[in-house]
Amino acid sequence: VIGADVDKVYILYAASSLTGPTIGVLVGGLITTACIGGYTNKRALTVCFFVATLASLSAIPIPFFDMLSEVILFLWLVLFFGGFIMPNLTGILLNSVPVKERAIANSVANFFYNLLGYLPSPFLYGLVV
Repeated sequence: VIGADVDKVYILYAASSLTGPTIGVLVGGLITTACIGGYTNKRALTVCFFVATLASLSAIPIPFFDMLSEVILFLWLVLFFGGFIMPNLTGILLNSVPVKERAIANSVANFFYNLLGYLPSPFLYGLVV
């Protein structure tokens, strides 16, 4: 972001990184359980698809903005929509396996999130840069 105060950028980034996913998880869980009928309802996956589409559409314009407020707004939206999806997908995952295997399914899913998502990301970002 051109001409932005570094401290202001850090504070706004930290605030959006904390509030976006947190509010998204709360809203996503509430909407899924109250309006859709829970994670076992077939419409839950459809809602996840549309919210993931909104997250992708919110991410696309970020590189084209020069103003800090626009970047933070769209970054917050990406994080909000990502947080919105997480309880839904976790609920769908856990309801799609037998009760005895739910702990193992959750562990395997988290293992692969970390292995394929979080572990290579610093290296891949550095490689791209």
